Amino acid sequence: MRLRVLEATVLFLALGACGKPVAKFHPGDKVRVSLTQTEGVVVLRTRFFQENQYRLKVPGDSAVFLPAGTRFREAAWHAYWAAKYADIDEPYLPNPWHDEGPFYESDLKLVP
Repeated sequence: MRLRVLEATVLFLALGACGKPVAKFHPGDKVRVSLTQTEGVVVLRTRFFQENQYRLKVPGDSAVFLPAGTRFREAAWHAYWAAKYADIDEPYLPNPWHDEGPFYESDLKLVP
């Protein structure tokens, strides 16, 4: 009886291990988005259902998604806060990068 259970378990594991999909991109790979031609670095690879999804670290501040007036108001608010409440007077410095995604494998190309 134990031998049959062991054989069934081994057979199940052997069949289940076949055909595992391999990720096309890995964290740290430099890629280009096909639609926008934006280059970035893969930060995260997730697989929720069947397809791999990737998040990229792209140069530029995330404020590029905001309207121009909102960006100026945000910079002014940070300068006001730094002048009034912070110990050090520092201007608002935007992040040099931001995250974008998720992207599918078909949306990305590897950059040499």
